[in-house]
Amino acid sequence: MIKPRALFHRWTSAPIEWIPCQRFTSFVLNVTHLVLPPGELWFCRLFNQALPLINDPALASEVKAFIAQEGAHAKGHRSVLSCYESEGWNFTESQLRLNYLFNVMLGDAVLGKWRARGPWVKRWLRMRIGMIAALEHITCILGNWVIQNHALAENNANPRMLNLLRWHGAEEVEHRTVAFDVYRHLGGSYVSRVLWFGPVLGVVLLTWKRGAQVFFKQDNSGPKRYGFRAYLKASNEGLLPSVGYLTKHCLRYLKFNYHPKAEGNYELAEGILKEFELSKTHT
Repeated sequence: MIKPRALFHRWTSAPIEWIPCQRFTSFVLNVTHLVLPPGELWFCRLFNQALPLINDPALASEVKAFIAQEGAHAKGHRSVLSCYESEGWNFTESQLRLNYLFNVMLGDAVLGKWRARGPWVKRWLRMRIGMIAALEHITCILGNWVIQNHALAENNANPRMLNLLRWHGAEEVEHRTVAFDVYRHLGGSYVSRVLWFGPVLGVVLLTWKRGAQVFFKQDNSGPKRYGFRAYLKASNEGLLPSVGYLTKHCLRYLKFNYHPKAEGNYELAEGILKEFELSKTHT
């Protein structure tokens, strides 16, 4: 059962290189604080629009919990980004680009140009929910990797930052079915679902690369750019998801009988979330 939680909202300080001697990995994972808040708030807006169209009370309840979880994630990551900004980091260019993507290109006007009217209101909403279903598959994959990862802790990653990612990752696994179920409830087809996955994955990879470069370019302690070998090295050390892991799980989305209920270690995710809830009640 999906449950809204607010565990990590306020940060007064946050380390930029939060895995000691792992500048590349720290910055790549820091992209979560930059990219996820505007994306998750976009999720919330669209699911609020979809709620009146959902006539299944159980699914509507899950959607409301999903919205609450995504809003909490956005606040948690945005709080970290605010700490970085207070220390002089500038994310204006990336934020403008992300706001244009989510608020204009993927806003209520189709591709920012044509106002949806009549049956196209629901069609455009369904198309964007289909994009979210693809994104939620990717975030479930990443969340499942985070909650099963031991290498980050073994490399003395900052405990609070790691817990933020583990909390977020566990909730991504917990609510992994919601976007997919809403998409199908609104009449989404297999063909459209598969067609959207490629562009969505491409945008995610490009956005993540650009986001990481924002950190590299402003930091004077190392190279301004890294090649793909740096990613392979970090993934071989268990600090980032391997290409094989990502490829294998992304391809599962293309199966005709795919359903996200089969994705992720749900029992582990629920156990982690219960631990966080208990620790919060004792602090």
